[in-house]
Amino acid sequence: MEKLHHEHSPSSTDKKNLCIPFQGKKTVGKAAHRGTAIHLDITDHLEGKRVSTDPMILRSVKRIQQQISEFIGIEKMLDVPGHAFETLTFGTLDAYGWDATKKLVILDIKTGVQPVSSYVYQLSCYALAAMELTGESECRCVIIPHDDDENEAWSFETTLEECKGLIYPLFDRIKKGVEPPKKNQYCNWCEKQSTCSEWVDPAKVALTLVDALPERINAEWIMASPANKGTALTLLKSLEGIFDSLGVKDSLKADLEAGKTVSGWKLQTRKGSERLDTKAVKKRWAELTDEPIPSTISEATVSLVSSK
Repeated sequence: MEKLHHEHSPSSTDKKNLCIPFQGKKTVGKAAHRGTAIHLDITDHLEGKRVSTDPMILRSVKRIQQQISEFIGIEKMLDVPGHAFETLTFGTLDAYGWDATKKLVILDIKTGVQPVSSYVYQLSCYALAAMELTGESECRCVIIPHDDDENEAWSFETTLEECKGLIYPLFDRIKKGVEPPKKNQYCNWCEKQSTCSEWVDPAKVALTLVDALPERINAEWIMASPANKGTALTLLKSLEGIFDSLGVKDSLKADLEAGKTVSGWKLQTRKGSERLDTKAVKKRWAELTDEPIPSTISEATVSLVSSK
């Protein structure tokens, strides 16, 4: 499914709000390829081109149809108008139309686990475009979380004026282009990471510390205080970001696949695991017996992540 992309596409706006110089990576990873394939299957099913037999595709289709009773557009390219109706940006909206109460709904399908707060600017761009096209002043923005077993949809209400108040100032900031880079949770997605001062400068410090590790930083120093632990992990993350942006892992993998020997590294094939629908398992168990389920099914994990 080939799509045209604006330099400042709606999908980049939430990231640009945090860092105006942000630029999405041009390389497309496995997750993006999977997302494209899922969107294509859902679109084909909704448009009646072919009927999917994939239960997850059918689940997402059902969730979409619960939100939109009458479709205006599916996989529709929309222009986002500016102050004087010039085109600020454009992008492809997964679907929009009317719900059962004849209220305008714009809808986007998401794979992965990003929260709805990660897409406020993107959805507001599409809502602004859809409201201008239909003449509506209110809209409901909906995300269908394809991989979420528990939640059928995430949504928020917005108005034409609220969207303008959010989107216009952002594009004014983009046009000025004077803001310095700011480190945030999307740095690993940025094309400029390997040259960005927010990443390169701390990495340079980390590299100088590596040379003097026994004297300057050692295990005793790192574990001496929470601040030292945080500093050490920040430096490590900076280095990892640089190496990831350079594609070191992919390049090394290609070397090994080509038969080259690299000391300390090898390729390992892991058998794929089957997806377990924990909600369905619990429901079926409760139907069969009143006894407690003889194992713990984890539904959430806690991970240490950067707060920036």
